[in-house]
Amino acid sequence: MNRFSVGETIRFAYQFTFGQIGTIIGLIWIPALIQVVGTYFVLAPYYAAMADAAQSHDLAAVGPHLLLLMAFELVALGLQAVIAAALIQQVLGLRKGQHFVHFSFGMTEMRLLGGMLGLFFLFLIFVLAVALVAGLVTAAIVALLGHLTSISADLAQKVGYPVSFLSLILLVYPMARLSFFFAPAVVVENGFGIARSWQLSKGQFWRILRVGLATILPVLLLVFGIEVAVIGPGSFATNFAVLQDQGQQMQAMADQMRIMRAHLPLLLGLGFFITPVMFGLIYAPSAFAYRALTRVSTEA
Repeated sequence: MNRFSVGETIRFAYQFTFGQIGTIIGLIWIPALIQVVGTYFVLAPYYAAMADAAQSHDLAAVGPHLLLLMAFELVALGLQAVIAAALIQQVLGLRKGQHFVHFSFGMTEMRLLGGMLGLFFLFLIFVLAVALVAGLVTAAIVALLGHLTSISADLAQKVGYPVSFLSLILLVYPMARLSFFFAPAVVVENGFGIARSWQLSKGQFWRILRVGLATILPVLLLVFGIEVAVIGPGSFATNFAVLQDQGQQMQAMADQMRIMRAHLPLLLGLGFFITPVMFGLIYAPSAFAYRALTRVSTEA
């Protein structure tokens, strides 16, 4: 069985991302800019509507904004497909011509979009299945504890929290295997990539996990750090006393929505500037590892 090198994959990801940062910017700035501008004009009214609805206790008015948000998410996935195709082609040496500006939406991007939607629906199915199993396990444990001891039902139900957490961790395995090689498989093999990713990732899960921890996790921590710095750590702290009062819950939601709306331009602006690094570290590792496993003949 072929195996890719974790160290070489991580090294290549950072070398490609920072060594070709100008090329990455040229390839992705148009779809990334469209996504940032579109996100603002969709999220800003959505946050405002949510804040007003929370105070008036009438969430019906949020419906049109929610539908618009869902429609834009589909557009955002299409823009993600444009970015993914360009960067993977660049890593594998499949692109020709200039790199200053790029926007292409053909069959490759369509297949990437279809695969992304497929991954999303698979994730939903897995979550529902995990929730069902976690609920059954929790119910069985609670029933057993209640039968064996005089423990209160409230305390016994707390068993459900670790059970649910452990169940969600189990989702990492199938989603990592289904998604890691998906995009390069689509670009090179002209399929939908999900089944091919599962095939290529056999016996590679721990390598994929280590690569993700070294490349994608730092980006996620950076994004979270920016949000904390801009919005303030207090916005991420849970006030359990508030959770016990429905009126306070709705007021807290309204306040949170207004805070998010006020800081949205700065958050999106900072996010736009780190986008080249983020996408470079997301797509370079999978393309490099795919090439190592399949021996794709390219100009690296």
